[in-house]
Amino acid sequence: MKNKLVFAALLCIFSFKANAQTEKGKMMLGGFASFSTHKFEGQSVRKTIIFNTSLRSGYFIKDNLAIGLGLEYNHQRDKEDNPDNIDVRYTQIQRSYGLSPFARYYFNINEKFKIFNELSIYGRIGDSKDESRPSPAYSSDYKFKQIGLNLKPGLAYFPVKKIAIEFSFPMLSYQKSFHEAKYIENPDAIKTNGEEFQFGINTFKPTIGVNYHF
Repeated sequence: MKNKLVFAALLCIFSFKANAQTEKGKMMLGGFASFSTHKFEGQSVRKTIIFNTSLRSGYFIKDNLAIGLGLEYNHQRDKEDNPDNIDVRYTQIQRSYGLSPFARYYFNINEKFKIFNELSIYGRIGDSKDESRPSPAYSSDYKFKQIGLNLKPGLAYFPVKKIAIEFSFPMLSYQKSFHEAKYIENPDAIKTNGEEFQFGINTFKPTIGVNYHF
């Protein structure tokens, strides 16, 4: 009987420690960054670099469940060259800013590790500039708006009590875009809309983040 009481007491202590960082009334402050690069070779060589970052704050409305808001910045650069003619080149630079409310639920593994699932909804505004040369050279500027949602699982590691290092991977995303482009050759604005849906965990595009829990 005594051994059972000791085991129950240890279990309660362990459970309390595991929930200490994510219990009701706690807050977290931090952010994340992700980076990816792609290269395609054929008659031309195209390189794409994508960088995303976000600052975020969250509040635990109940044990292991947090809601919060993030501020986003996204940057993408595309460059395409013709190996047979160094004078032929295409470049595109795209930037956007946004807000992203989110909800996250943690599952305890032990005192140091937790897994989580996060759902976020975002709204973004941005601009892009495209240029190509030589003739027929063209240049375009367009503005865009995006709304969408992301679902991503992740792992949080607590090396110390109040600091979490996180790794997460995109699993499901949906995005709707609204574009308005202007070309040098045609000053009238051209409006287009688009939709994108992705499903499946992409381990080649991890997001790394750090959060401070208090």
